[in-house]
Amino acid sequence: MKIEVPLNEESVQLIQDTFTSYQEDDKIPKVLYGRTIIHVYPKKDTINEDGEYEGFYDSLFFNFDIYNTDNEKVYKRSALYDELVIETPCRIRVFKDLSTMIIIDDNISIGGSQSILVYPA
Repeated sequence: MKIEVPLNEESVQLIQDTFTSYQEDDKIPKVLYGRTIIHVYPKKDTINEDGEYEGFYDSLFFNFDIYNTDNEKVYKRSALYDELVIETPCRIRVFKDLSTMIIIDDNISIGGSQSILVYPA
């Protein structure tokens, strides 16, 4: 199953403008101040080639990028996760590139291992 959504040319430009306006950084600070937007990208099934579960049976593994609008930086995660626990108010949208966008307007910290925890700083 593959999902595709035709985009208007303005939407394509919005995606390019958004992603090029942020500077990439490897180290996530202990506290992210102001608005943070987490883009979640599904990557692979939690059932491996042998038919065994490696994560939650009803989930896909994902990775995510963290965009902080205050410092105009993006922190990219390449590891795979199967759960995101958010303990602070947020809003959820689907971005034009089909990622799930989680918008948080509080100062936050992020931690975890297989599951990611987002909590108030």
